[in-house]
Amino acid sequence: QCLDNFEEYLKALNVNVAIRKIAVLLQPDKDITENGDHFIIKTVSTFKNYDMDFVDGQEFEEDLGAVDGRKCMVSVFTGSTSLHKTKKPNKKRK
Repeated sequence: QCLDNFEEYLKALNVNVAIRKIAVLLQPDKDITENGDHFIIKTVSTFKNYDMDFVDGQEFEEDLGAVDGRKCMVSVFTGSTSLHKTKKPNKKRK
């Protein structure tokens, strides 16, 4: 797991300072369920739990309101042994 510059990354996303400090200390567990092109990733930590439900390659809105208040448009693509996630701000959100 790579956490180099993680706090700076969160700061660039305008994540609240208290949440940034907590996030860098967390060591969440991830449970990934795959059914064809459909995936569910459950992230479990002592701070917050979060589920991401998506179809490989299809853009969707990720609501991180419970985590840090953001909404982003996200695409996740599968590699042979990995998942690749791209994220951009949701233009609808002010």
